[in-house]
Amino acid sequence: VTWTVLILPIILSYLLPEYVAIFAIIYTMYWLFRSVKLSFDLLMGYRKTKLAQQTDWTQILDFVQHPEHLDTAIQNLATRRTIENRKLEETYRNVATTIQHLKTKNQYKKPSEILHAILFVTCKEPLELIRQSISSYTNSHIDPKKIILIFSGEESDKINAEKYAAIMKKEFGHAFHTFITTIHPKNLPNEIPGKAANATWAGKKLKNYLDEHNIAYENVILSNFDADTVVDPQYFSELTFRYLIEENRTIKTYQPTHFFHNNIWEVPMAIRMISLSSTFIRLAESMNPKRYKSFSSRSMGFQSAVDSDFWDPMVIPEDSRQYWTSYIKYKGHNELVQVYTPIYMDAV
Repeated sequence: VTWTVLILPIILSYLLPEYVAIFAIIYTMYWLFRSVKLSFDLLMGYRKTKLAQQTDWTQILDFVQHPEHLDTAIQNLATRRTIENRKLEETYRNVATTIQHLKTKNQYKKPSEILHAILFVTCKEPLELIRQSISSYTNSHIDPKKIILIFSGEESDKINAEKYAAIMKKEFGHAFHTFITTIHPKNLPNEIPGKAANATWAGKKLKNYLDEHNIAYENVILSNFDADTVVDPQYFSELTFRYLIEENRTIKTYQPTHFFHNNIWEVPMAIRMISLSSTFIRLAESMNPKRYKSFSSRSMGFQSAVDSDFWDPMVIPEDSRQYWTSYIKYKGHNELVQVYTPIYMDAV
């Protein structure tokens, strides 16, 4: 089929040149408009990302925690009519309206009720990469005591996994709510080696911990991260906000923007171009919710992970598959919620 597609236009140029010319013009115009749309969406995605990084999510979460303070804040902004204040006023009014709506649905929650859980799945990654990722979680604008870290290594790399887990627990364990270390056994029945199997093992260990401590699943936001995932300091703050303002929040997936920039100047130029292209395409696709699906490192309500029995251990990629598993489980009522604050990952 490929050779036919490549050769046929050359042959038809002699037999039916007018039709080939028409096809070439239509095809070229189609890709011109696709390129224009991609560029426009990329610009919009970039602007939303920059805006998210400049937003004081800590202040907004404080208003979600204490909605009675919103009226005073709105009145103060109304007395100083600058462009920035008008935008803030609109944001605060939207927050107040959303909180009121959630209260009528009996779905209002406060940020103080929420815990974050990070599945940190690793296999043979170097210590410095692991340290860079975990240190970014402790440097978040939310209190790291609200974060449960599950460090899950593989039995095939048991010596390194246990060694690195001990080092990370010594350096950062005191900062987290809990630091859980687990080793995913090899050669379990109905499993193939891969992230999905390890993440499912770690997720079930987390479930046991939550059950033992009577922590409600709906109060836990689960982030399934690759080992190279470095979060922006604002990420967990915006994620908490997005989770809290959503109706039926537990059945939704919360997808951050990925920038493949961690080691961008350490890889060959060809790889650098591919990684930048991946960043740009994902940023542009985030403006089209119908095409945007779960990808790589992302977050979700823990209840959703339990409902879908975590991830299929017979399949290696668990990211986009999670979207369709939830789609079937919730009969199409699941949604993907965009988190505009970026996370940073390696160029492969």
